[in-house]
Amino acid sequence: MNQGMVTVEEDRVVKKVLSAAALSACGSKVRIPAVGEAEADKFLYDRGTELLLKKNWLNAREYFRQVGDRISSVPGVKVRGAVTALPFTSSVGWGSIKIEGWTPPPGQELQVDQRGATPDYFRPHSQAWIRVSGDGGRTWRPPILPPKAGFPSLSGHASAVVRPDGISLVFMTAVSADGWKRSPVVYASIDDGANWMFLSMMTPRADDGAGDGDRSVGLRFGAHRYFYPRGIVLPGGSILASVRCQRDPTSILWTEIFRSDDGGRTWGFVSRVNDWGAPGDLVRMRDGRIACVYGYRHPPFGVRARISEDDGRTWGRELVLRDDGGSWDLGYPRVAEHSPGKLMAVYYMNCRDDPIQMSGGVRHIAQTIFTPD
Repeated sequence: MNQGMVTVEEDRVVKKVLSAAALSACGSKVRIPAVGEAEADKFLYDRGTELLLKKNWLNAREYFRQVGDRISSVPGVKVRGAVTALPFTSSVGWGSIKIEGWTPPPGQELQVDQRGATPDYFRPHSQAWIRVSGDGGRTWRPPILPPKAGFPSLSGHASAVVRPDGISLVFMTAVSADGWKRSPVVYASIDDGANWMFLSMMTPRADDGAGDGDRSVGLRFGAHRYFYPRGIVLPGGSILASVRCQRDPTSILWTEIFRSDDGGRTWGFVSRVNDWGAPGDLVRMRDGRIACVYGYRHPPFGVRARISEDDGRTWGRELVLRDDGGSWDLGYPRVAEHSPGKLMAVYYMNCRDDPIQMSGGVRHIAQTIFTPD
């Protein structure tokens, strides 16, 4: 079908799965804990409970995750990684964080441990891991824990490039000790990924205030000025990177472009891609154009793109790839040139016409193959 200046040749579901929130909310696992005495978390708890009663599983889960962040301060409980089970378990309740039917022996602590590539994105306790493949992803070396270089926290985004001189770069986000300051950073390896070292900060240390906002909504739903960088290398060796900026992750977020002409050592602002939509993924097409694809979290929800013909300095009109989303919970695309002039975008999606609705349709992985005209 034709939508403005884009020809969409195929939309296809790649993999359809029930969301983790939906699975956690099924059957006897759901329980509403009694309200406790933690006034500092009362807003988050009350909002999560309200959404839980409305069977808005996804958004309820996110608010309770914020409550869970404070579990590490409770006597008798030690947290390693992310606490994502609250309140969707039959054994852990909120209030005094009671462990029903179990009392920790003297001197011992309950270990709540959920580990992964990053135990939880963009939190003060997050730690990125790096794995390297030398054969196109067929096999992988053991995971590497990059040094924090003084940062309280690092989150990775599976974004890496190789400079013309052979030095590898990865793009990550450093987070402050209180969780409210996010900074895109670059790490480099001179030995084919065996060791990684901090190279540079990508964005200004002082921002324009767009990241200031209401902190009572919690870290996940709060405003953050710069994070989630993704990079590409241009033929002359310059590097372009998209950066996510947000006031509200459910609606007000956009994509900005930064550029380095010295191998990633220093960076400068180039352009703002769109009114709304992030994170944006970049690809340089064989004809020299650069495409940026991003999720669009305003009605009509979906996936959109823009094309630049001058290395990201300016961007053409918005191309609508999908507009059939059931809620804001979609996006995070990856885009590649499928064949000359033809692009393939892969992203997570939910559809408004899905017979199963959980704050939008069932989340699934989908792809769109399109030709920007």
